[in-house]
Amino acid sequence: MSWERYYQNKDIIPFGSSGYDMALRYLQKQNSQMLPANDPKRFLLAGAHPENGTREAFIRFCQQIHNHSSDVHIIADMNKRPLTQLEQIKCCEGGVRCKLEELPFAPNSFDFIFADYTTDYFSGQQLAQFALRSSEVLTNNGLLMCYIEAPLLPFLDNVRKLISYGAVAHERSLGSFLRLVRPYLKTTLISEVSNGGFCKVSLVVLSPYNSIYSENTGFYAVKHLV
Repeated sequence: MSWERYYQNKDIIPFGSSGYDMALRYLQKQNSQMLPANDPKRFLLAGAHPENGTREAFIRFCQQIHNHSSDVHIIADMNKRPLTQLEQIKCCEGGVRCKLEELPFAPNSFDFIFADYTTDYFSGQQLAQFALRSSEVLTNNGLLMCYIEAPLLPFLDNVRKLISYGAVAHERSLGSFLRLVRPYLKTTLISEVSNGGFCKVSLVVLSPYNSIYSENTGFYAVKHLV
C-alpha cells in the first residue's frame, strides 16, 4: 500500500494483524499484571508505515487490548505528514516529530512501543541507538513490539520501497537485527513467519533486561500473523 492509499483509506490493514494478540496472551502467562484493568497505560507508535495499518487502527488496537479513560496514545515520526490532523483522531493525545532513534522522552515514559517495519529503514548505528533509547524510555516491564522483514531479493525490494515510500531501506537478516539490539534489550518472543511474498517477516518482542519476562533466544510459533 502506498502513502496515498494509507491516508485515503482508514481500515485497509488491521494494526498488528492477529500476531500481537497471540503474543500478548503468551506473555501474560509470565506477567499477569501486564494489562490490569484499573491501571492506565501509555502507548507509543514509533513511526507510521503503510504496511501495518493506519494511525486510527493503532489506537483502536490499543483500546482493544486495554481500554482505560486515562490511557495515553502518542505517535512519533521523523516526517511531518504522519503527524498531520492528529487532532481529528479520537483518543490520540498528540504527535512528536523527531528522529526515531533518539526517542526524546523521559525515562519510564511508555509501557508499549510499536515500531513495525520502521526499523527496516535504520542503519545499524541507528538501530542500536533506537534499542538503547527504547530500553530507557520503557517502564521496567515495558515491551517493544515490531515486525521486521528480510526480503529474498533485497535489490528489487529496495527499489519497490523507494518508489512506494520515498525511503531507502537497510535490508538485514533477523540474526543481524538481534545482534544489534541485544546489548540493550532482551528478546522475550520471536516468531518467524511469511507474508506470502518475497520477504520473510518476523515478529520480535523485546523488553528491558530487568523486566519480569524470560529471555527467549529461540522461536515461538505464532500462526496466522499476516
